[in-house]
Amino acid sequence: MPKKNSGGPPYYDPPAKFAVVIKPWSTRSPPNRLQQDYDKVATWISYILWDAVGKKGRIPTVECIYRMRTGWKGDNVTDNGACTLVFEYNWTNNGNPATHNWEEFFP
Repeated sequence: MPKKNSGGPPYYDPPAKFAVVIKPWSTRSPPNRLQQDYDKVATWISYILWDAVGKKGRIPTVECIYRMRTGWKGDNVTDNGACTLVFEYNWTNNGNPATHNWEEFFP
């Protein structure tokens, strides 16, 4: 169980690893995204994590996808929009995304 911290960062004991994906591959823009877009992203992330460990063992499961409710200035990272960025979410600094202006979607 994550420790409760009402005073802000640092936050402790994340229950899992979280990845941030900017401009997900093969999805509609945020206001037009459908459930199938979130399913595609979950499948894609599961595959790249499985591939990263040499396709050994079981395929990782994506339990939840969070989408920011507000715009992020880093969204226009490239001029042509052909780049998808993936990095680990910093739980220690940012805490639980469900309580920090992110929407939950379940693939």
